[in-house]
Amino acid sequence: MNRILRILRTAAAVFGTTIALFAAANGVAALILDPPPGIAPDMMTHIIWPTSERALPILRSVFPDEDNGLIKARLTAPLFAMHPTLPMMTARTENTLYQVGAEGARIGPGQTNEDIQRLLLGEKPFIFLLGGSTMFGHGAKPNETIAFFLGQLLPDFTVINFGAQGYTQGAEIKKLIYLLQVGYRPKSVVFLDGWNDLMHLARSNMRSVDHFLINSHAIKRGEIAFTPRASFHRPNYWHLLAESLPLYRLWVEKTASVRGARDIKFDRDAFLDGFDFLEADLAYREWGEFSEIHRPALTAKVLDYYSQNLTLIAALRAGYDFDALVVYQPIGLFDPSNPFVLETARMARGYRYADDTVRAVRAAIASNRLAMIDGGRALEAVGGHRYMDVAHYTPASNQALAQFIADCLNRSCPPR
Repeated sequence: MNRILRILRTAAAVFGTTIALFAAANGVAALILDPPPGIAPDMMTHIIWPTSERALPILRSVFPDEDNGLIKARLTAPLFAMHPTLPMMTARTENTLYQVGAEGARIGPGQTNEDIQRLLLGEKPFIFLLGGSTMFGHGAKPNETIAFFLGQLLPDFTVINFGAQGYTQGAEIKKLIYLLQVGYRPKSVVFLDGWNDLMHLARSNMRSVDHFLINSHAIKRGEIAFTPRASFHRPNYWHLLAESLPLYRLWVEKTASVRGARDIKFDRDAFLDGFDFLEADLAYREWGEFSEIHRPALTAKVLDYYSQNLTLIAALRAGYDFDALVVYQPIGLFDPSNPFVLETARMARGYRYADDTVRAVRAAIASNRLAMIDGGRALEAVGGHRYMDVAHYTPASNQALAQFIADCLNRSCPPR
């Protein structure tokens, strides 16, 4: 009996000592661990964010008849949601400003989701609008979007707004293919692109065909993801526990092969080089420095990206018999009248890449090397504010862009 008690006391002492050493080791690791990484300073650090107090006087002058509550409500974007095949989608939304329903379309003023479904089954020829949050109409009421104004200008067509926040041109093409596979047959398809492509490609070290929308990996995706045939209700809790411990995180941090922007592999091929979450996160956080290191190559990457996309759009246009209009949008970062862009942004990391790339794209359009329409001057006649932040348009600018698109669809587009 005494022997058993001695064994138990020894085992308890060993166990207690192990736990104490383990806890001490994690405590030391927590002290050694670097603080959680933030976003490295870049040109986006030098803009006035629309949710800041500094932005409120500007927005009051844009919307003089609205109180602060309504102005702030405008700045609340719909949520992202996961889609089984597309990179991501705008979540179904029903509030006083945004309504998103069937096929991810934004619902127009006075419409319901059932109206959109009826319109998609109707006989009037369709105009499909594709783009990011600028085409969606971030900050705009239902009667202030490009789609609304275009519908007024072209009443013989059903204009459907498929703009989705965060979408790049590549994601828009995937959405178009999805809609064509469903069975919809548009008469015309309009793309409005520029800003998201500029930012997303610079924030990814993957090949352009492999680059992902950073938002899509934030929607129940990533290293802990649903896998068919795996037990969805029985995740590996031991692995999750290990990942939460400072000792494990310190080991990951110290054994990581990528520690700074110069360690990031450029143009990573997912098939040959795989995909690294830590590297992707670092590329996003330090994109300003990354773009400085690879500036000419990134500009060439964007040009090639558009060239490949336009070839695919042309093939879809021929195969499905629709007209395609690809507009390179006005970009608020370079509009000297945009009060949200501080002068210091022009000296910050990332700006030279953005400036070089936009100039190169516009030169390629002017020389007919890219089959796009340059909409950079579409807002010149807009009086007052053109932007409600660094990228998104005021209602007056949306109306001007709608007129520009209508003119182009009617074959009276301004010369390139």
